[in-house]
Amino acid sequence: ESLDLVVTVCGNAQENCPVYPAQVTALHWPFDDPADATGEDEEKMEFFRRVRGEIDQKIREYLGVRIHPEKA
Repeated sequence: ESLDLVVTVCGNAQENCPVYPAQVTALHWPFDDPADATGEDEEKMEFFRRVRGEIDQKIREYLGVRIHPEKA
């Protein structure tokens, strides 16, 4: 399969990703790793939700998608 874009989201992935052909755009968007969440279940869930929201926001920014508050 051909790839146009590779996005890594944590340091481990950035360091351990395979090498891609020169024509592939490779981006690194560092986010906290949800696997590092500590505390009670609800605290861990909030950590996961926060990171999910940050990833969602970054993707929307990259794609130029605007979020309409009345639809969010």
